[in-house]
Parts: sequence; structure tokens; C-alpha cells
Amino acid sequence: MGAVCLAFELELPASRKALGDRGYLQALLREPFGLSPHFESELTQYRWNAICDVMGEM
Repeated sequence: MGAVCLAFELELPASRKALGDRGYLQALLREPFGLSPHFESELTQYRWNAICDVMGEM
């Protein structure tokens, strides 16, 4: 989770672009904490999906 939170703190567009270009953020969002399938709780999954939506807009 700390790595995902770090992305929110990146201020320079070049830094956010570099993170996206390398695919690190997408990998963390696709398989959070190495979990597959994702979360058992529907509420937790809903909240995670909301985070992914925001992160995808970065």
C-alpha cells in the first residue's frame, strides 16, 4: 500500500509518467499485495476499485 500511496505524492508530471511507463503502478493495482483473486469483501473490493480509478487518471 505504501508504494501506491507514494504515487499520490509525486508532484512532477515527468515522475508520474515514468512510474506509469514502467508499469509498476499498474502491476500493483492489478494484483494488490499479490492477491489473486482480489478481496473477499465486496466493500473492500469496491473501495480498491475506486482507488484504481483515481490512480488510472494520474
